[in-house]
Formats: sequence, structure tokens, C-alpha cells
Amino acid sequence: IVEKIYELARRQPAHPAIVHNGTSIGYAAIARAIAIAREALIAAGLPRGKTAGMVAAGNLFETWAIDTALRSLGADTLAAPTLKELLELDPPGLGCVVTTAREEGDGRLVGRERAPCAVAVLTPIGLARIFAGDLPTLPPSHAPYGGHYVYSSGTTGRFKKIYYDAAREEPRAAARRAALSLPPGNVHHAMRTALWTGNGWKAPLAHWWHGGTVIFEQREGGAFDFMAEQEFGSITLAPPMLKQLLARADAAVIRNPDCRVFSGFGLVSKTLIQDLRTRLRRRFVRNYSCSELAVPSLLSAIDGAEDLDWYAPTPGKRVQIVDESGAPLPPGTQGEVRIALTELDASGYADDRQASARAFRDGFFHPGDLGVMRADGRVSILGRAADVLVVQGRKVPVAPFEQDLQRMFDGAEVCVFSHLNAKGDEELVIAIESATRPSAPKLQDAVRMFTEFGQVRFVMRSQFPRTDDTARKVRRAALKALLAS
Repeated sequence: IVEKIYELARRQPAHPAIVHNGTSIGYAAIARAIAIAREALIAAGLPRGKTAGMVAAGNLFETWAIDTALRSLGADTLAAPTLKELLELDPPGLGCVVTTAREEGDGRLVGRERAPCAVAVLTPIGLARIFAGDLPTLPPSHAPYGGHYVYSSGTTGRFKKIYYDAAREEPRAAARRAALSLPPGNVHHAMRTALWTGNGWKAPLAHWWHGGTVIFEQREGGAFDFMAEQEFGSITLAPPMLKQLLARADAAVIRNPDCRVFSGFGLVSKTLIQDLRTRLRRRFVRNYSCSELAVPSLLSAIDGAEDLDWYAPTPGKRVQIVDESGAPLPPGTQGEVRIALTELDASGYADDRQASARAFRDGFFHPGDLGVMRADGRVSILGRAADVLVVQGRKVPVAPFEQDLQRMFDGAEVCVFSHLNAKGDEELVIAIESATRPSAPKLQDAVRMFTEFGQVRFVMRSQFPRTDDTARKVRRAALKALLAS
């Protein structure tokens, strides 16, 4: 990507590569920022070792510039919000940690004295030095470009590190643009999505490889307070953020009538879709994505209520529903989702052979979800295969029940668990994320869905424990522990 940015700095120097907190930063300015970071790293004798860690100081513009500089000097990179989390991730061959964070009053570097490698604090790049000066060039010979690790904790809290090399970065970006039908020069609003997440890494690269623009918004205030300042062609919002947007009096802050609003990461209710249509009047596309895959595997442009639950495979992606032995199942039969791997996808998890063997096998990626396929090839995702209810000794997938309950409760997040209570009796716990308790008739309807259970208990919580990334997935293990206690 550094070569591409340097090339675009000459072809379209003033064209914005980034709009950061309302300031337009052209390709020439970004190239100078990368060059400044390269010079500072070389002067400090960095990078060292195979992998360079980054403690992101909050400024996404600087974080991307330093990451790109480190990779141009041959290091693989991995970023994290704090030094503690970075060291817990324990990336292979970690030789140094780089940041612009300061220790005074900044919790990001707590535990620095226990770090097993050098922690270098660079002077922030800032904006003053990047808007004028000669355009940088790369030396004729240099080390092979480094790759990058994204990581995901999913809903379990256990980190999984996923490596993407530099050699196939351009075709990966092109495949993502094609899959999402992004036009050349598209402006994408990335909000404050960090580059250690799958979407936070892939979306900006897909745009910079074809001269597009990425908006980062990190000013104090709500996520949508400054959105009306810019016009953009795409944005990704998880369902909780869609609800936040619709709760605003000025919900129509997305100015571009042709903007594509992408969403995944959970159930989207019919009520929410109707609100999106009447208040936002924008093109809404659900996508089923995995950090381990270069492009989304399934997409659904929401044109009618019947499209809510059924995704179409992305062109070029092969999605199957299989039984426990890996045999494809006929339409209408529930089974495990698997997705054919390509050379652009990840091939495993770093330093985790056991997890790699479970998820990457026989040329397919197994995300661990249940699904069902229609005769026309469309797929409905039913939820995690590992999330089951134990009913009188039988394991029953929980996802279909939760989806029915979410619709019953107008799209409120619902998690269902079974366990033995303090008396040793089998009990079903239905947790509802809502500030208000559903009506008695709705609760009675819910109880009727679980006639095989002797006891059903409802628990209301204003907020479930969630992951810290933009996906905001429910941390089911943490929630279950809270409910059990």
C-alpha cells in the first residue's frame, strides 16, 4: 500500500485520502506522514524482530501512517488499544512496540517495565509538517513488505490472531470492492473503527488501493454528531448503532441519498428495517462477514421483509450447509455453515493449531454457525452451533428460539441459557436487553415456546456485556456468568 499511496501522491496529490475529524488530508500529505514516520523509526533503530506491535494512541490518521511505515520497513504489524492487551496477544516474533502515547495520565502504557521488548514512544506526527514539502520516494532496494495481524475475541473473550500478507493485498482490496459494488473513488465513513478489527483493516485498504477516501471521526461527542458535515457513499453500522442513529431527532444525517448502509453482526428486526426506510431512506445491505475471509460471504440488499433472513452468496463465494460428517445437506435442512477458501483468505490462526484445525479444514472455513439453505441458494444464518439448550438431556440449538423471541420483543436483544439452579432443578433463563419489561401477554407467549422446561425465568438488563469493537457482539460467556450468579 505504501507504493500505491506514493504513486497517488503524484497523480492526485490534493485528493483526500483521509478526512480526520473534519480535516481533509490529501494523498501527498499522507505520503509525507508515512515518510516522517519512516525517518523516525530508522533513527530509533526500529523496527526490531519479525513483528512490531503498536499501542494505538487514539489518532487513527497517525496510527495508519506508522503502521504503513513499519510494514514498508519489513515488519509484520499488530495494533492494540493498550500495552497490556498487546502483550496478552503475544504476536509471533514480537521485537518492539511503537506508540505515540505518553505515560503521564495515559493508561495505554501501564506495565511498560514488564514488556519483554523495547517500547519506543515516537513524537506525534501532527498536521503541521505534512501539508508542504517535497514528495517522498522509496529507496530502490528495501526489505519485503510486512503483513498485518487482525484479531478477534468473538463472544468468548479468547483472542484469535489472523495474519494477512502484503503480497496479495492489492487483489484482496479489488475483490472487496467488487463484492460490495463500491464505485471508483468511493468515500467511506469508517467512524472510529480501529485497524485491529477485520473491517477496520480491510475497508480503508480497499478504498486507498483505488484512490478513494476514508473518513475517521474521533472528536468528543456522540458517534453521529458530526456526520452531516461530510457526504459519503458507504458506511458500516452494527444493529446497536443503527438503533442509536434512529433514536436521534436528526436521524437523517446521512446526506447522500445513494449511500449504502452495510450492517451485520446480529439480528435486524422488521421494525428497525421499517424505521430505516421511512426515516433514513437509504440503501440498506446486510452482510455476513468473517475476519478470516477477504470479502463478505453473503449479502442481502433489503428490499422487502422477506429479504431480512435470507442472504445471497457473494459472487465467487461458495457457501454450503453440511452435516457433522461434512456432507452437503438438501435445501430446508439445518446444518453447519462452511465457506470455500480462496488464496486471498487467511489460512489459520497464528500460534493456535487446535483452533486452526477446527476452523480451517478440507479447503473450507467453518465459522461455527448454523444455517439453512433454500432451493434458490439463499442462506439464513441461525446462530452459533456451540450455543445450545440442554432439554432433558438433549442438545437443542438456541439460535432459532432467540430469533423468534427477538421478533416477539420488537427487536430487543435476547439471550437464552439453560442451567441447573441453586436447588439443582433445570431452569431456562431468558435475558432481555431492554429498559422496560415486555407486557405480560408477550411474556406468556414466550413461556409457551418452552413447554418442555419446568421453570422459565426472565431477567431484564439495560445493557448486556459486549465486545469493545464496532461489532458490539454480546459476550455470551460473561452474560451467562452474570445470570448464573
